[in-house]
Amino acid sequence: MGIKAPKIYFLMKGQVKLSDFGGAARIGQQINTFNKHYSAPEVIFTAACTETSDVYSLGVIIAQLITRRAAEDLGEVPRRPRPSTRDDRNEHISVQTNNAIRRQRYNIHNSISVANRENQQIARSLIELAGGCMRHYANQRPRIEEVVQTLAEL
Repeated sequence: MGIKAPKIYFLMKGQVKLSDFGGAARIGQQINTFNKHYSAPEVIFTAACTETSDVYSLGVIIAQLITRRAAEDLGEVPRRPRPSTRDDRNEHISVQTNNAIRRQRYNIHNSISVANRENQQIARSLIELAGGCMRHYANQRPRIEEVVQTLAEL
Protein backbone atom coordinates (compact mmCIF):
# COMPACT_ATOMS: atom_id res chain seq x y z
CA MET A 1 0.00 0.00 0.00
CA GLY A 2 1.31 3.42 -0.89
CA ILE A 3 0.08 5.99 1.60
CA LYS A 4 -1.19 9.08 -0.21
CA ALA A 5 -3.41 11.96 0.85
CA PRO A 6 -6.50 10.63 -1.01
CA LYS A 7 -6.28 7.46 1.11
CA ILE A 8 -6.36 9.35 4.43
CA TYR A 9 -9.72 10.08 6.04
CA PHE A 10 -10.23 12.38 9.02
CA LEU A 11 -13.12 11.41 11.27
CA MET A 12 -14.75 13.06 14.25
CA LYS A 13 -12.77 13.44 17.47
CA GLY A 14 -9.46 13.59 15.62
CA GLN A 15 -9.45 10.02 14.37
CA VAL A 16 -7.54 9.22 11.18
CA LYS A 17 -8.29 6.19 9.01
CA LEU A 18 -6.36 4.77 6.06
CA SER A 19 -8.16 3.17 3.14
CA ASP A 20 -7.42 1.10 0.05
CA PHE A 21 -5.64 -1.96 1.27
CA GLY A 22 -6.14 -3.69 -2.10
CA GLY A 23 -2.42 -3.60 -2.78
CA ALA A 24 -1.42 -4.98 0.61
CA ALA A 25 0.58 -8.20 0.47
CA ARG A 26 -0.11 -11.39 2.33
CA ILE A 27 2.55 -12.36 4.83
CA GLY A 28 5.59 -13.66 3.00
CA GLN A 29 4.87 -11.79 -0.22
CA GLN A 30 6.73 -8.75 -1.35
CA ILE A 31 4.99 -6.11 -3.40
CA ASN A 32 6.79 -2.98 -4.41
CA THR A 33 4.57 0.06 -4.71
CA PHE A 34 6.13 3.14 -6.20
CA ASN A 35 4.89 6.62 -6.93
CA LYS A 36 7.59 9.03 -8.02
CA HIS A 37 5.71 12.04 -6.65
CA TYR A 38 5.79 10.68 -3.10
CA SER A 39 9.26 9.13 -3.28
CA ALA A 40 12.42 10.68 -1.91
CA PRO A 41 15.30 11.13 -4.35
CA GLU A 42 17.30 8.31 -2.77
CA VAL A 43 14.38 5.91 -3.30
CA ILE A 44 14.05 6.89 -6.95
CA PHE A 45 17.73 6.39 -7.70
CA THR A 46 18.85 3.64 -5.32
CA ALA A 47 15.62 1.95 -4.15
CA ALA A 48 16.91 2.49 -0.61
CA CYS A 49 13.90 3.00 1.65
CA THR A 50 14.74 4.41 5.05
CA GLU A 51 13.06 6.34 7.82
CA THR A 52 14.15 9.58 6.16
CA SER A 53 12.55 8.55 2.86
CA ASP A 54 9.32 7.99 4.81
CA VAL A 55 9.71 11.49 6.26
CA TYR A 56 9.95 12.83 2.69
CA SER A 57 6.68 11.09 1.75
CA LEU A 58 5.01 12.45 4.88
CA GLY A 59 6.16 15.93 3.87
CA VAL A 60 4.45 15.50 0.50
CA ILE A 61 1.22 14.48 2.25
CA ILE A 62 1.39 17.45 4.64
CA ALA A 63 2.03 19.80 1.71
CA GLN A 64 -0.94 18.32 -0.15
CA LEU A 65 -3.25 18.80 2.81
CA ILE A 66 -2.18 22.41 3.33
CA THR A 67 -1.99 23.51 -0.31
CA ARG A 68 -4.93 21.37 -1.52
CA ARG A 69 -2.83 20.37 -4.50
CA ALA A 70 -2.15 16.92 -5.92
CA ALA A 71 1.34 15.53 -5.34
CA GLU A 72 2.18 15.84 -9.04
CA ASP A 73 1.28 19.55 -8.85
CA LEU A 74 3.54 20.29 -5.90
CA GLY A 75 6.81 20.18 -7.78
CA GLU A 76 9.08 18.43 -10.12
CA VAL A 77 10.10 14.84 -9.53
CA PRO A 78 13.39 14.70 -7.62
CA ARG A 79 16.46 14.47 -9.82
CA ARG A 80 19.71 12.70 -9.16
CA PRO A 81 21.79 14.88 -6.85
CA ARG A 82 24.67 16.70 -8.50
CA PRO A 83 28.13 15.66 -7.32
CA SER A 84 29.23 18.35 -4.96
CA THR A 85 32.10 19.03 -2.64
CA ARG A 86 30.34 21.87 -0.87
CA ASP A 87 28.32 21.54 2.29
CA ASP A 88 24.87 20.05 1.59
CA ARG A 89 23.13 22.23 4.17
CA ASN A 90 22.42 24.85 1.52
CA GLU A 91 20.48 22.51 -0.79
CA HIS A 92 16.76 23.22 -0.94
CA ILE A 93 13.62 21.46 -2.07
CA SER A 94 12.67 21.79 -5.74
CA VAL A 95 12.08 25.32 -7.01
CA GLN A 96 8.52 24.52 -8.07
CA THR A 97 7.66 23.01 -4.68
CA ASN A 98 9.28 25.93 -2.91
CA ASN A 99 7.24 28.36 -5.05
CA ALA A 100 4.01 26.47 -4.31
CA ILE A 101 4.78 26.64 -0.59
CA ARG A 102 5.64 30.36 -0.84
CA ARG A 103 2.38 31.09 -2.71
CA GLN A 104 0.41 29.13 -0.13
CA ARG A 105 2.12 31.00 2.70
CA TYR A 106 1.09 34.28 1.02
CA ASN A 107 -2.48 33.06 0.48
CA ILE A 108 -2.79 31.89 4.08
CA HIS A 109 -1.44 35.20 5.35
CA ASN A 110 -3.89 37.23 3.27
CA SER A 111 -7.02 35.10 3.54
CA ILE A 112 -7.34 34.22 7.22
CA SER A 113 -9.16 36.70 9.41
CA VAL A 114 -7.71 38.20 12.56
CA ALA A 115 -9.97 35.93 14.61
CA ASN A 116 -8.13 32.93 13.20
CA ARG A 117 -4.54 34.02 13.84
CA GLU A 118 -3.88 30.77 15.72
CA ASN A 119 -4.99 28.75 12.69
CA GLN A 120 -2.84 30.96 10.48
CA GLN A 121 0.22 30.22 12.61
CA ILE A 122 -0.53 26.48 12.59
CA ALA A 123 -0.81 26.54 8.79
CA ARG A 124 2.51 28.37 8.50
CA SER A 125 4.15 25.88 10.83
CA LEU A 126 2.79 22.97 8.77
CA ILE A 127 4.10 24.54 5.57
CA GLU A 128 7.55 24.93 7.10
CA LEU A 129 7.42 21.35 8.40
CA ALA A 130 6.48 20.02 4.95
CA GLY A 131 9.34 21.95 3.38
CA GLY A 132 11.81 20.50 5.87
CA CYS A 133 10.53 16.98 5.30
CA MET A 134 10.89 17.39 1.54
CA ARG A 135 14.54 18.44 1.55
CA HIS A 136 16.44 16.84 -1.32
CA TYR A 137 19.16 15.33 0.87
CA ALA A 138 18.14 12.81 3.53
CA ASN A 139 20.58 14.18 6.11
CA GLN A 140 18.78 17.56 5.98
CA ARG A 141 15.34 16.18 6.81
CA PRO A 142 14.03 16.08 10.38
CA ARG A 143 13.89 12.75 12.19
CA ILE A 144 10.43 11.20 12.43
CA GLU A 145 10.44 11.87 16.19
CA GLU A 146 10.91 15.57 15.50
CA VAL A 147 8.05 15.54 12.99
CA VAL A 148 5.75 13.78 15.46
CA GLN A 149 6.71 16.22 18.23
CA THR A 150 6.07 19.23 15.99
CA LEU A 151 2.67 17.87 14.96
CA ALA A 152 1.76 17.13 18.59
CA GLU A 153 2.68 20.68 19.61
CA LEU A 154 0.41 22.15 16.95
